[in-house]
Amino acid sequence: MGIYGTRDGKFTVKKLVVNDKMPVNFTIANTVANSTTAILEDWDVSAGAVQKTNTGFTEQPPYPMVLSVCASTAGTAGGGDNIVFVGYNQFGNKVTDTVHVAATAATVTYTSNAYSWLTSVTADDALHKSDAVHIGYKNSIGLPHPIAASGDVISYQYASANGTTVAYTVDTDYHTITPTTVAVDKSLRVLYKTKLQV
Repeated sequence: MGIYGTRDGKFTVKKLVVNDKMPVNFTIANTVANSTTAILEDWDVSAGAVQKTNTGFTEQPPYPMVLSVCASTAGTAGGGDNIVFVGYNQFGNKVTDTVHVAATAATVTYTSNAYSWLTSVTADDALHKSDAVHIGYKNSIGLPHPIAASGDVISYQYASANGTTVAYTVDTDYHTITPTTVAVDKSLRVLYKTKLQV
């Protein structure tokens, strides 16, 4: 049974779902390049279960993006050091990811979710050996509405090239699109079909 009603000539419903897919357009006017150090650089997590909050970040993701962990120096063998991310995804939902710090220096690992706002990053325990960890982002971009299949992309344009010449991948679990190449200050436009939910 749904929750709905009328009052003062208005129809009110708790959640509206359009059953048939409808086209939505998503545009980024100015893209950014991948960066392993954009949010934090050389963060020492070897001193205990320390936390960094948004007030200590160099910047937030400029649009919803998958975030990265880079070991500037080698982490615990086997990737035993973990960083816990807390923030909000492209839909405004609070999400958490646990990402390991690679055992090999300069190796990058990633969150699953795209973050529109990062609240905190925390070392998962006090046993970390990593003394220089970078937090950044990569160009896996969170789409504003769910996408069920890569075939739902109607058109894709990056700078002056369209989807026939510029490759991309779609993650339907986390509703992200990842261009093969993204540089600074380019435009990106995705037109795709979605089951709109508001």
